[in-house]
Amino acid sequence: MASIDGNQNEAYYLRLHMLVMEAQKVLRAKFDSIIKPAQLTSTLKGVQKTIDQLNKRGKITNEQYNSLYPKSPNPNPNSETFDITLLVCLLRNICNLNPNSKVWTEKDNTKIKGYTDQENILRIRNLRNKVSTLRLV
Repeated sequence: MASIDGNQNEAYYLRLHMLVMEAQKVLRAKFDSIIKPAQLTSTLKGVQKTIDQLNKRGKITNEQYNSLYPKSPNPNPNSETFDITLLVCLLRNICNLNPNSKVWTEKDNTKIKGYTDQENILRIRNLRNKVSTLRLV
């Protein structure tokens, strides 16, 4: 991908931006396929104890928690407002993707050998985390 002005840092930035935006769409599509948007409010009410524990343990920030249980004027959550971190956390913990599997602790994508949903989700998470630590000069 060439940049508009020939600046390689700009090209890298554009690639990173596309990665993050597309990854979020993929994760949201997976999440919405498991928890249908029409059932999101009732599902979240049913797992509120789990969500509260994730929040208490610092796995979900207060801002993320508030996007799950918004206040008026529109008290209905919408997965369109969920960031990558929250989507991965929800997929892992409330979507029956084996949250206690050892694969979730792997931070090196080269060591992830399979192609299950959880392994692919983990690859996206790891790549996003790696990208977020890169510094453009």
